[in-house]
Formats: sequence, structure tokens, C-alpha cells
Amino acid sequence: MKRNRWAALLCAALCAMPLSGCSDALAAARIEAGTHTADAAAEEPSEAFLRSLADFTAKTAAEILPEAGEGENALYSPASLYLALAMTADTAAGETQAQMRALLGAKDADSLRAEAGNWYRSLCYDGEKGTLAAAGSLWLNEAVSFRQEPFDRLADSYGAYAYRADFSSPDYPETVAAWVREETGGLLGEAADFKPGPDSALLLLSTLYFKGMWSEPFPESLTADGEFFLADGSTVTARFMRRETGSGYINGEGFTAASLPFRGGAEMRFILPDEGVSPAGLAADPETLAAALFPEETVYAQVDFRVPQFDYGVSLDELARPLRTLGVTDAFDGALAEFSPLSEEPLFLSSVRQDAAISIDEEGCVGAAYTAVSMNTGAAMPPEENFTLDLNRPFLFAVMEGETVLFVGIVENPAES
Repeated sequence: MKRNRWAALLCAALCAMPLSGCSDALAAARIEAGTHTADAAAEEPSEAFLRSLADFTAKTAAEILPEAGEGENALYSPASLYLALAMTADTAAGETQAQMRALLGAKDADSLRAEAGNWYRSLCYDGEKGTLAAAGSLWLNEAVSFRQEPFDRLADSYGAYAYRADFSSPDYPETVAAWVREETGGLLGEAADFKPGPDSALLLLSTLYFKGMWSEPFPESLTADGEFFLADGSTVTARFMRRETGSGYINGEGFTAASLPFRGGAEMRFILPDEGVSPAGLAADPETLAAALFPEETVYAQVDFRVPQFDYGVSLDELARPLRTLGVTDAFDGALAEFSPLSEEPLFLSSVRQDAAISIDEEGCVGAAYTAVSMNTGAAMPPEENFTLDLNRPFLFAVMEGETVLFVGIVENPAES
């Protein structure tokens, strides 16, 4: 499902800062839990964890991105889904947890909690180099009985607060939506998206907000209208930005790619499939996608970037199918799901979905995402070559903070919102 154009929200988001926690206006009772150490200094995540995260990114993106309709833009946040699943796994037991840990690349619950907690805390920053904020929360149906221990662990590792609420109240959806808006700079969060079903017991949310300014802005004087060639052979008019700079590029099998840095170290990688190769087809191969996102080596070159501006949002309404395909099956089965650490009552995952939005212009990039898990009860070297990356036909992109892929998407039509 596509969202309407995000331009008005983006203007607000450029001035807004995501805030942690829940405002006084939100009618929900916060559960006191844990020591909330997520703001404390974190150790750097291990190389083994980053390899697991890269593997998770490639496997899930290969399942999710190609599901967009033909000719439609796609967008997915691996980081938001990983955080949501890591927190969910901490409330599970037995084979249910084992399947989730296998997808997340963790050998046991303690190492997952420690590594994912370090990764989560190391992601967040706010200052001159930009803003990257992640947050988590749990919303509990006050009619269902829950154990305290999981909320202590989630608070300690991820700073995730839990709130008790009356799921039957007409105010509940707006309460949750307001928290999401607060954590995503106003880009996301509509009350209609959080209307609970009759058997809803718990909603777990992870949010991600990124605002990065290019290390060198695109000169506005060079921005001009141009033709973008769609997959069906027709064209649309797009606003193309242009800038020439030294960059690492990848000449891979079926694609070429190059990256532009943001202030502070994050980067945006543009991946152009070869003629005759579709972005969805390239994304559907986890090995090829991994080679584009996590190359073993790059060549430093003088790259002439020609990049269309784009601004769009995407709703991934149901991620259960790709998660089942990747081995997470018991959690969605009411007869097999084991969430006994969370409650004496039988619980299972009823849905996993994600909303995301992204926009780029001459100054930089703003992106936001949330993942909602619902439970029911019952120093550079001199350039060696010159290279041109003219993104005038469908392409992929990724916004990366180190080895973490914050967003990965497909631009089939930059003029579509």
C-alpha cells in the first residue's frame, strides 16, 4: 500500500527532533522496569555480530523488496526489523526463540541481548553530523496478565518502555500513533494503523529516524529536469542533481555502484543494475545483493553522480510470509508459539508490518521507519579511474551507518509519491 506524498511532513521533520519515551499527553500507564541503560556508553558490536547483521539484511531484503508491484518503488528498513525481532525473541522460549535466533544469527539469548543492545546503543547520535535515533516500546492490553521479567530485560538492553493501556478505548490508537510520530520526527504515525483486533494482547514497536546532510551538498545550480526511463520503456520527468567527486565504486556482476558520504560517516549507496537487469531481480539474489551492500573491495574513482530527487513512503502490510519463508514459523502458529516468559496466557504473533518513508534533495536525506509486531492471545587514496553513474533508469539504493543498513529501496519512478 502506498502512502500519500510526504513533502509536508518532511518539512516538519527537518525541524523536529525525535524524543524518547512517552509525553504526558499520552493516556497510558508506563510500567516501571529495569534500569534503562540504553543511553549509557556501549561497546562496539563485534565483527561476528556485524556479519550476522549483514546476512540478515541480505536474506530479508531479498524476500521483501521484490514483493513490490511491478514498476512500484520499494523501501525496507533492515535495522528496524532486526531491532523488533531481537526484542521479540527476548520474550520467547524453546523452538519459537530458536527459530528467531537462527534468522538473527545469534547462538543464544544472552549473546543476542548483549550484542544487539550494544549495536542499538552504538547507532544513536545527534549533533552537527546529523541525527540517528532508534527506540522501542511495548503496549500491553490491561485485560491480559503479563510477567515483569521481560520488561526489565528490554528496558536494560534497549531502553524500551512498556505501557499498559485499555485496548478497547477509542483513544488508544491515537496514543500509540502519537508515540510513533514523536520518535520519527513527525514522518510516520497514523491512528488508523494501530486499531487493535478483538484478541490483541500486545504491540511491540521499534522506530528508526535518520537525518543526514551530504558531506558536500549538490550545487543547486546544476539541478535540472531530465528524462527518467521507466521499466516499460516510457519516460517521466525528474529533477536530477549533479555532482562530481572522488568515491569508491563497485563494478559487480550485474550492477555498478558508488556511494556518497554524509557528514559524520554514514553514506548512501546507489546501485545501478546493468541494462536488462531489473532492480527487483537483482535484489532477489541474496548473494548479489550482499556483494553490492557489503563488497570485499572497492575501486576509488572520480565519479560523476547524476541522481534524481525522490520522496516517497511505503507500507509493508504483512511481513509474516517472508519471515516464515526464512524459518520463523512457530511464532505465528497459535498451537506452537511459546511466549511463556511473557505471560501465562497463550500468545502468538498475529502480524509483523513496517512503514517507512524517505526523501533526498541537494542538502541531504531524511528517512524514518517503524516495525510493529502484534501479538494475540488464544584516509582516501588518489582516484584511479573516472566513472559515471547516471541513475536515469530504475535503480536500488541503501542508506548505511557503517555495516548497518538503515534503509534499502528500489526507485522505479522518482516522480511517484
